[in-house]
Amino acid sequence: MFGPDLVNGSERHEYLLSRKLVELGVLVDVLTTQTKNARQTSAFSSAWPRDYPERVEIIDGMRVERFPATFSLSPRIGHTVSRLMLRRWAREERRFGVMVKGSQNMFDYYYRRAIERPRIYDVMMVLARGPHCARLTARLARTIRRYDVLLVGFVPFALNWHVLAVARAWRKPVVLLALFHPDDLYHHFRSIYWCFNRANAILAQTTYSMELFKRRFPASRPILAGVGVHLAEFDGGAQRGARFRKRYGLEGGKIVLFVGRKEYFKRYDLAIRAVDLVVDDRIRLVMIGRDVDRQPISSPRVTYLGEMPREDVIDAYHACDLLLLPSESESFGWVLLEAWACRKPVIGNRLCAPVAAVISDGQDGFLCTGADEMANRIARLIASPDLAQKLGQSGYEKTAAFYTWDAIGQRVRQLYTRLTGSKFAELD
Repeated sequence: MFGPDLVNGSERHEYLLSRKLVELGVLVDVLTTQTKNARQTSAFSSAWPRDYPERVEIIDGMRVERFPATFSLSPRIGHTVSRLMLRRWAREERRFGVMVKGSQNMFDYYYRRAIERPRIYDVMMVLARGPHCARLTARLARTIRRYDVLLVGFVPFALNWHVLAVARAWRKPVVLLALFHPDDLYHHFRSIYWCFNRANAILAQTTYSMELFKRRFPASRPILAGVGVHLAEFDGGAQRGARFRKRYGLEGGKIVLFVGRKEYFKRYDLAIRAVDLVVDDRIRLVMIGRDVDRQPISSPRVTYLGEMPREDVIDAYHACDLLLLPSESESFGWVLLEAWACRKPVIGNRLCAPVAAVISDGQDGFLCTGADEMANRIARLIASPDLAQKLGQSGYEKTAAFYTWDAIGQRVRQLYTRLTGSKFAELD
């Protein structure tokens, strides 16, 4: 999945990073699937529809070639595999116990379960997840000699395994954009660890993730790349915010913004409960993102807008009083940077370690545990505009200093230079 029209954080990250590398003089070819939105058919299996035509096109200076997924499990077999996997997890919990969310030992607990799990479960996971693109793999094998570095992403999908296997046969360096969620059990399989240990480098998004890779996967050679924004994209502040408020009848109120898919792991339920707990009828929770779980929202203080064009999402950041990210599972938390780019304060879930590594509690936002604490911080920021402005400005300065695509592109390009000798340096 690749293209400027994709809005999920993982696909957008890969596209924007690749585009920046082109701007820095790197020649980029993209081999990808015809899929725009992979469709989950069971807990572990996915379907890869042919949303894009099978063709070669030039996008922002990149040659993009799309291939069909040639194999995926049927829904019936996918459900069978999922039942077997879930039963295995239940047995593991009886053996190892159940770890409380947010525990500092969560990663080691998941790691121990993964390495002691029989390998057949890794085989089932790789087969079920996909994508499996025989023609893409064959194309890579035929033309791999023309490339200096391969960039592949992201876990838990099977393409990482395919690309690494081909690259190792030809001794070509591979950089893995893992976008790893350390607190997500779906990201803990030995087949994924195999990819970590055999990549020539991993692009880590946070200091937490980088130290974790170093400790458990010493052969992975992680570098701190981070996530980026284009600050100029967020220009036009007050006017854009007023436009959004008028369009959706939100003038005069206080907006707590949630941006993310509407699904359990994003914990939008915590956001709803937190807003409902604040004794201030001016406050509304505005939710933007694809409706994955299809569950109804009953709170009268919620405005759910679903998926929106990129320009409208940026307008929403300017319109809001603060951003709330209650998610329990992230590799970074990109929406934090986008809110900071608009000088807005943020609230994140302390139990999500990558998010906790990005937010400096009390300096550019707040870290909270549970709806009660989130409600307290929301009320404090609404009641203290000066504090909200101070935190938002601090977040903007952090973003401008460390989290722009210019800075991240340079870090990755320097990595490519180290992996290939002087070839990339000669492009300057």
